[in-house]
Formats: sequence, structure tokens, C-alpha cells
Amino acid sequence: MRRHLESVVPGSGFRHLAAHVKTHKSAWVTRILVKHGVEKFKCTPHDIDFLLEVGVKDVLLAYPLLAHDAERLAERIVQHPETRVTAQIGSRTHAERLAAAARRHGIEIDCLIDVDVGHHRTGIQPDLASDLARSVLSSRELGSLRIRGIHAYDGHNSSPDPAARDACAREAMQRVADCTRSVEAAGIRVERIVVGGSPGFLPDLRELVVRHRVDAQVDVSHGTWVYWDSNYAAKMPGM
Repeated sequence: MRRHLESVVPGSGFRHLAAHVKTHKSAWVTRILVKHGVEKFKCTPHDIDFLLEVGVKDVLLAYPLLAHDAERLAERIVQHPETRVTAQIGSRTHAERLAAAARRHGIEIDCLIDVDVGHHRTGIQPDLASDLARSVLSSRELGSLRIRGIHAYDGHNSSPDPAARDACAREAMQRVADCTRSVEAAGIRVERIVVGGSPGFLPDLRELVVRHRVDAQVDVSHGTWVYWDSNYAAKMPGM
């Protein structure tokens, strides 16, 4: 993985990796990754507990949260103040749930705006992200939230053809770059961008860091890793 990432950004090590744990779901594997220098992780709401118990210092929740998950997240943040935990919002409703939980526990919660760049599973349309950013920024009710950046999962980028994957990444990451500019025009500094399904994580990184040269920390968080499977092995030989 270090070799693949450094093929795009030489000398970067694991700086651009937010290692998703949804495939291995293993404290043992996580400890190995931490030992070898991986610092950032991504997880579903069901997997956050073992990451916190292992003692990782940076965790991103993979989806916008329902009310009971937002409450549970706020509890964990209070219990583990040494860990940076980042959530996601893709609508005003998501923001209200998260902010209400934060208020009840007397904390602030960092979050990324979840943007739909073509997969159509979660996320706000890119041209509406700046409106959501303004809504959070101007709302007293949502004052316990701190928008830190953008999340975009391009799960639709799954072609077996590398050229087609590159083209899909170019289109999706153009939307991310445009969205970044519009959110910053709304008055919110985009500090972090998290992108990348398993087939598209390298071209995504290349597009944002090399082509667009975005002024933000770019992380890729593909899910089928550490353990690979035969489908991806056929689609992406040598990975």
C-alpha cells in the first residue's frame, strides 16, 4: 500500500491513507497497521468501539448518522477525548441530529459534508453543498458542529478497464474540486477531503493532489483492504 500511494505522491508514506476497517473488522489487524505507521482510520458506526479500544488517534465515521448512532458517537467522544473523531452530514436533518447529540453531551463535533459524485447512495448534490455549509455556519442551533471538509465515495467507479476508471475518477474528482471551491466561498475552510472506493482510490488521489493541487489534506479510504478478493484481483491485477 505504501508503494501504491507513493507512486502518486513520492515519499508520502501513509499520509494520504484513512484505512477503512469494514472488511477485516479486526483489532489485531488494526494494531499491525498502527505499528507500521498508519494513523487514520475509517469505520462504520458498528466498528468504532474496537478502534477506540485499540487506541487509534483519528477515526472517520463512514456514513451520516441516525439519531441513536449520533447519540452513541457523542458518548464515545466524551469517553475518548484523546481521539479525533469526525462524522459526516449530507443534509440539514443529519446536521440537526448530530448537533443535538453534541449539545446534550456538551461537546463540539467535527464533520465532513458528504457529497454525491455519481454513486447515488448517500450525499448531497455537489452544487448544494455550499448551501448546507452556509446553513450550518449561520445557525445557532447547529453551533456545536465544525465543518472540516468534504467526503465523496465514488463507488460507481468499478470498471475493469483502467482507462475507464481514470476517466470516471477525473469526472468525479472534478466535482469534488468544484465543490471545495464553492464551500470555501461560503466561508468554510476545507481542511480535509476524503475520497476513494477500492477501484478508484489511486486515480482519485492523483486527480486531487497532482492535477487539481487542492489546498487540503486528501485521504483515500477504500474498503476492500487489508483482505483482497478474487473479483478485485481479476479487475485490478497486481494490486
